[in-house]
Amino acid sequence: MEKVIAVGVKLKYQSLKNLHNSLDELSSLITTAGGKVEHTIIQSKEKYDPAYLIGKGKALEIKELVDSHNIRTVVFDEDLTSAQQRNLE
Repeated sequence: MEKVIAVGVKLKYQSLKNLHNSLDELSSLITTAGGKVEHTIIQSKEKYDPAYLIGKGKALEIKELVDSHNIRTVVFDEDLTSAQQRNLE
């Protein structure tokens, strides 16, 4: 079973309940695909970061989790632009 980090972004106008519901659905999809959610990360932002979707500091936090827990997959609850995906990789 592949270890996965699930990432969600809570924007100012969004309710925390809706975000948690969306992350629960994402976790179910990950499990159905054969993964196991090891960590769930939530970033609160005014708006999406154009370079990373999340903030640079949160991206570094995720990198540390990936490195220290031997995680190969990070799944975002939002679509990433090709530039965001490239920057995060």
